[in-house]
Amino acid sequence: MADKGRWANVGAVLAVLAVLILFSGVFCGPAMAQEQWLGYRSARSAYEHIGSTSGQKPCPQDKAPEGVALPAFNDKEPLFALWKVDIGKLTGPAARDGGLWLALDRSGKGGLYDLLYLDTNGNGSLADEKPIRDEHAGFEWQEMIFFANFDAVRLALPGDDGTITYHAGFHYQREKTGPHKIYVSANCWYEGVITIAGRRMLCSLIDCNANWRFGERSADRDRSDGYILRPFDPREGPQELVNAAWSPVGQYVLVDGKYYSMETAPDGATVKFTPAKVPTGTIRPGEGVTSLKVGGPAGTFEIDVRNGVVVVPEDEYVVLSYSITRKDAKGNTWCVREANPFKDKPLTVRAGSETKIEVGEPFAWSVSASSDEQGQYSLRQGLRTRRGDDVRLTCNGDRLPVKVRITNADKTYDRTFSMEYG
Repeated sequence: MADKGRWANVGAVLAVLAVLILFSGVFCGPAMAQEQWLGYRSARSAYEHIGSTSGQKPCPQDKAPEGVALPAFNDKEPLFALWKVDIGKLTGPAARDGGLWLALDRSGKGGLYDLLYLDTNGNGSLADEKPIRDEHAGFEWQEMIFFANFDAVRLALPGDDGTITYHAGFHYQREKTGPHKIYVSANCWYEGVITIAGRRMLCSLIDCNANWRFGERSADRDRSDGYILRPFDPREGPQELVNAAWSPVGQYVLVDGKYYSMETAPDGATVKFTPAKVPTGTIRPGEGVTSLKVGGPAGTFEIDVRNGVVVVPEDEYVVLSYSITRKDAKGNTWCVREANPFKDKPLTVRAGSETKIEVGEPFAWSVSASSDEQGQYSLRQGLRTRRGDDVRLTCNGDRLPVKVRITNADKTYDRTFSMEYG
């Protein structure tokens, strides 16, 4: 009887373990995507790591904002601007106006705008702020532009889930006879190594419109936030990881031929990828096309052409680029690439349907000549599409060297030149 009781207890334990394993599979298995954490990054020149972003262009004004306490300015004509942010717990004028006020001042009378006052604590006052000075503000003589840069200004403000840190860059510019211009950019991003379907990937989130909120989507590429997702290489250093072009945040991402929905925390700290069943249609490009890159609200996808078509989620897209790649008998890789062939004109892909686009071969080689009033001649050569647009031709990743021979009718002038790009 004792043996029977012992085995009964063992059976009960095994049953409990089986239930735990079953529920563990339900809640933690691949079908149930989990939030994955990313780390905060910042840099003085963030564009070197995350590329150029649209940021914000607040409109400068000479009238002081209502209700904002001001410091004692050096100059009689300070400039003011409102930086629009989405942070949650602002107070006073900052909450009322939906952003942080900033002011530009001059350290010397009649000099450059080289001092920045910024509402770094979000209390709607500039009177309690110390000015940030750009020691290198100056004047570009060739371009006739006044400029000042205030890079990687650190802020820490209360958000919905605690204090949120943010680094921003501020740039002032004015052509000699033009209007004042102010640019605000995000000098920070979130980044980490995540796992999708057992594969380690590097994920970076970028606040492209510099409003403190990550993961915003927009049909307008310039108003959408960005992300970078690529295979993780452990040999790369932490500041080398984001050395790749970002894509606008969309509804889906494509990993190893499968689509995943993408969700991000507003503060950029976490990201979640969930396997998605996506209604798809096909795009059939022209002859010879081997790769097609399209972008839209559904996402940005660069896909190899198989059986003459690519398969994408149904949506409206812009053709960002296409390429044709081939190897010659000597093993050299030749590539033709054209960017934005339809000048942002959208195309619609419907589920279960095929959409044809006219890109690809044939191409034609063209050479043209022009002269200016001083009698200087310029030659232009290149490969063009059937629509007359230029394409980029490379061999093993390099542009081809081109030489031109110029002679006159009686051959008294006969010289060969190397043409340069740019």
